[in-house]
Amino acid sequence: MVLGRDAAAPSSSGSTRGSAGAYLNRQRYYSAALDTAKQFMTPDEWGYWIEGKPAEKDILSPEGKVTEKEDTRCAM
Repeated sequence: MVLGRDAAAPSSSGSTRGSAGAYLNRQRYYSAALDTAKQFMTPDEWGYWIEGKPAEKDILSPEGKVTEKEDTRCAM
């Protein structure tokens, strides 16, 4: 089977925009499109994961489980 150019995988920035990028950020992976991921994250999540600020409250995984405790900093 031969696939045409339209069957190519989407670009990394296109597939990590918006809520998909926010999902990645919450798992300690950084989205290639941070500007669009930011709108899908709380200010506390953004501060913790991207800006290195201490968490103001517990940080949750995309599945809703506590991954980081209040007053900790991201160790990335």
